[in-house]
Amino acid sequence: MKISEDFSVQRVKLTNLSKTQVLVFVADTFESDRRVRRESKTIAKYFDSVNVLCWDRLGKRRHNEKIDECEVTNLKLFGYSTLAKSFSEHMNFVLNAFFFQIIMIFWALRRINAAQYTVIHSHDFNTLLGAITIKQITRGRVSVVYDSHEYTPGAYAEWYGPTISSFARILEIQFLSRIDGAIGANEAIASYLSRFVSGPTITINACPELKEPPSISRAESKSVLKLSDHFVILFTGGIRQDYDIPLLFQAAKELKARNLDSFRFVFVGPIDTMTGLMNDVRKESLSNYFEFKGWVPEEQLLLHFLASDLCFAVASDRGENTKILTPVRVFDSFSCGVPVLVRKGTLIASIVIKGGCGVAVDDKTKLSDELIRLRMEPGSLQIMQEAGLKLFREKYNWGVMENRLMDLYAGIFSNS
Repeated sequence: MKISEDFSVQRVKLTNLSKTQVLVFVADTFESDRRVRRESKTIAKYFDSVNVLCWDRLGKRRHNEKIDECEVTNLKLFGYSTLAKSFSEHMNFVLNAFFFQIIMIFWALRRINAAQYTVIHSHDFNTLLGAITIKQITRGRVSVVYDSHEYTPGAYAEWYGPTISSFARILEIQFLSRIDGAIGANEAIASYLSRFVSGPTITINACPELKEPPSISRAESKSVLKLSDHFVILFTGGIRQDYDIPLLFQAAKELKARNLDSFRFVFVGPIDTMTGLMNDVRKESLSNYFEFKGWVPEEQLLLHFLASDLCFAVASDRGENTKILTPVRVFDSFSCGVPVLVRKGTLIASIVIKGGCGVAVDDKTKLSDELIRLRMEPGSLQIMQEAGLKLFREKYNWGVMENRLMDLYAGIFSNS
């Protein structure tokens, strides 16, 4: 969909709406999903109310809370029950997703009756069936925006195998013909969705706002975090099989073997996902090379990027879905001028290499040699830093994404 040059026109259309609500469905913890929160916060600027129903997978949030002007309902399902422990992790997820969508329907119907018009913003395939069902029940009173964070057939192939993946693809295509607009988390996902969606399809990347990066230097941020004497390689988010952590771990062992102790691998994210790596670090006596921070307050996250020399975003070579991953950490890196390490042949590598703001590696790359080379070439690092900042200022910032998102919503209302 073409983005309006004059966003004020679309702003007027949206702010003139009365008794219009947006219901957001996400099968994850809303508070910790930065992309979902950014979108919802933006939507809340223009609509009477934004109500979020989420599956609180960690089971640690209050049942009801207000976040970013959104009313959030956190559901605790079967993830921590005795019954669920008898199922495999993947089957447990399927059961929870099914029950979540049943609850979605009843939760939404109560709220739709009190509103003149409703938009359902449905995040990922595991909320789409519920969203389409609600639209069918409330004919003419609901529009559905589908927001896909991943390439569904590829993700399901990695998790459940080709048979389930094919079934999921057929279902998703059927559902896509009934929605009013679609959002892909990157260009590849949006391109796939656009083949089946009659309404507008756009790309929304998870980018920071222009004002978010701290206004201090890299040297100052290193000093604040006590990393001044180190060449810092940062990884943020949970450790999952989608990322090639073994490549990074092998590099640390090789650096130790060469007595190069000025490198530091810093991990920021949920500590429970890091226990396996932490055990391996202890076994190999690599504690001097690693620092595990756990979660840090949101306002400190970009400070850690500013203190870093590289960001590690090398995907595992597992299939179609990992080839098109566009991790949030990459756009955070652009905003702070941090060069990014990515895997050759992936979508994010094409962005990074074309933009001149990182290095692409593969299984043949000896990462320790690459890290040593980059440390010895500060001029190359500076060029990549400046290139990343240029991408952030011109293309990958939330101002651009907000304009695009609200243009989509205005277009849906002009056709409703």
